[in-house]
Amino acid sequence: MYASGSAPGRNCWALTLGAHHVLTIGAWFSEAGQRDIFGSSGQFTAPHRALPSGTAEPADGGYVLRGTWDYCSGSAHATHFMCNAMVAGTTDRVTAVMPMDQVTVLDDWGDGATLGMNASGSNSVRVEEVFVASSSSAAKRGTRLQRYYRDVAMYHGHIASQYLTTAGELARVHFGLPDSLF
Repeated sequence: MYASGSAPGRNCWALTLGAHHVLTIGAWFSEAGQRDIFGSSGQFTAPHRALPSGTAEPADGGYVLRGTWDYCSGSAHATHFMCNAMVAGTTDRVTAVMPMDQVTVLDDWGDGATLGMNASGSNSVRVEEVFVASSSSAAKRGTRLQRYYRDVAMYHGHIASQYLTTAGELARVHFGLPDSLF
């Protein structure tokens, strides 16, 4: 993270968004699920679109996901995609993680398609009939997530506080400011 402090802001934005979702995996998923998600390489960076823009159809041993999620910052360089979806026929939500080679990153961001933040790589991601195993804990029901948000102090404020803390640290490194400043 420190090395990225000398990079342009657009790089730091994508790095911060993608890298901090490791915390989500560590908090919400079982140890077996974490092994499945991180794999043998341990490499993981993912956009996480929390708005449940798709559906998760219960299937034997997991869910079949479909839908399109917008504003997925860093999707062009991610190893995985993380999204929330509504379980078909219920009011439950599922958080699912899948490798990027199972999804389609749409060409709907940058090159003048948006006003500002062109370099954030906030493309939409389409998921078509992707199976996500529940046995690997790559999917969680929304009631657990709601309880998690309620019980963990970090989420009592706005998620922006995480980004501001990271941005402050990157700025400190970039400008050579002392450790005690932030």
